[in-house]
Amino acid sequence: MASSLGGDWASVIASIGALSGVYEAGNIILSLGMIGALRRKAAWGLSGCRNLLDLGAGPGLMSKAAGCCDGRPGSVMLDILPWSRRTCVNSEGVRGMYEWLPFRDDAFECVVAGFSLRDSWNLGAAIIEVRRVMRRGGVFIVLDLGKPDGRLKRMIITAYWRGASKLLAILTGPFTQLFGKLELTYLAMPRNEFVLRSFRKVFGHASMWKLLFGGVIITVAVKLL
Repeated sequence: MASSLGGDWASVIASIGALSGVYEAGNIILSLGMIGALRRKAAWGLSGCRNLLDLGAGPGLMSKAAGCCDGRPGSVMLDILPWSRRTCVNSEGVRGMYEWLPFRDDAFECVVAGFSLRDSWNLGAAIIEVRRVMRRGGVFIVLDLGKPDGRLKRMIITAYWRGASKLLAILTGPFTQLFGKLELTYLAMPRNEFVLRSFRKVFGHASMWKLLFGGVIITVAVKLL
């Protein structure tokens, strides 16, 4: 699967770590205040999960939206960064990369990535590794920025994200260069249809909901075999 951060990965992750105290505020601004509702919409499909792996969990906001902060056995929040402020304190925290998940095969019934999968070093390797740790019939839900297939929509959405990230960088003063780095994640992303085809190829079944003119996507994949 094409379009990974590759050589930009370390600098982007370092920027996210440096922004940890203000990162969610930036998310709220960039999403026009809708990020909480988007998380809840994506998490609706996880309500029946017995155990959950939250990729790029950060402080645990996606796990919280999924109702997995109740200490249920086997629920894990994974992140490469050591987040100190966790809203979901009852789940186990593990440090690791998406491309080398430190779990046995078929370990999880559900996996979720909320605005985090785009930060992978190698996107193709990451989703293959997610498939490995999922049980047969397991569900992988990805909430992330989208890149529309239609040229006009893509131009509008790209202009918005680039403009909004630059404005946010200016407004945050000392964080200017750090927020500016985050633009790299969107530029490296593949188009929505390519994402959907890749998920279908790896997992066997996948569907996609396109929100905000395709600028935000919810991809739901089911491991068939």
